[in-house]
Amino acid sequence: MVYRLPYWARGGVLLAALWLVGCGAISTPESTSNEAVSEAMTAENSAAPARQDQTAEVAADTSALPERQPQLVKQANMSLRLADVEAGIDAIYDLAVQQQGDILNLRDQQPDTGQPRQVSLRLRIPQSALEATLDALRQLGEVQQQQVTVTDVSNQLVDLQARLRNLRKSEETLLTLMERSGSVADVLQVAQELSNVRETIERLEAQRQQLNTQVTYATVQVQLEATVTPVPTNPPLAETLTNTWQQATHSVSDLSTGVLRLSLWLIAYSPYWALVLAAAWGYRRWQRQAQSSS
Repeated sequence: MVYRLPYWARGGVLLAALWLVGCGAISTPESTSNEAVSEAMTAENSAAPARQDQTAEVAADTSALPERQPQLVKQANMSLRLADVEAGIDAIYDLAVQQQGDILNLRDQQPDTGQPRQVSLRLRIPQSALEATLDALRQLGEVQQQQVTVTDVSNQLVDLQARLRNLRKSEETLLTLMERSGSVADVLQVAQELSNVRETIERLEAQRQQLNTQVTYATVQVQLEATVTPVPTNPPLAETLTNTWQQATHSVSDLSTGVLRLSLWLIAYSPYWALVLAAAWGYRRWQRQAQSSS
């Protein structure tokens, strides 16, 4: 015979079991969360030195990167007064050869009477030799005026390089499209676009090379002026007589040419002159007849 608990006992056992299960369920999440928090704090503390080391390494790498040097275009202008202009020109030519430069322009202005001689030269030299060149030019004579202009073209060069890089990528894309099979109209359109892109690349590349040349070489404009004004001298007697004879013969030649030209004009208009003379003779004859009849 099986013994069964009464209903009130069964209810009490069931309530006790539910109470024990609820207490266990409540205590488990709290312990689990406390353990997770402690583990997270431990991981955070252990990772902090690693992050600090990584930040220090990044800062060291950044400081170790070389700074980009500015791309500068330098131009100088100097005016000098000196006694011997020819010697100054020779010295400037020698200076250009010494500094591995070139003379780009030379203008020798012949003075009028009583005016000093003036010569203008333009030099192109390596930018690193600009200061030495200016110092050597100051030794040639008295400096009247000097000026140095510096222009930063770094942004222009960066912009040109970026545009060229994008255009070359576009060129590669168009070449890939050209290799694919397609209609004739599509191929012609791609070819026209490719031609435009290449033309733009050539133009920008020329601008970039010109800027690089201006950055590599500096230009110096030099004006030389003589301190002594040339005194006009009287020509010798023989030269004076020769010039006078030449002027006289030239004047006779001009007069003869003028007379001949006048004769040709008169001959060309001779029919009109004949009509005028005939009309005048007829009018005078008619006037005489009228007077005699009266």
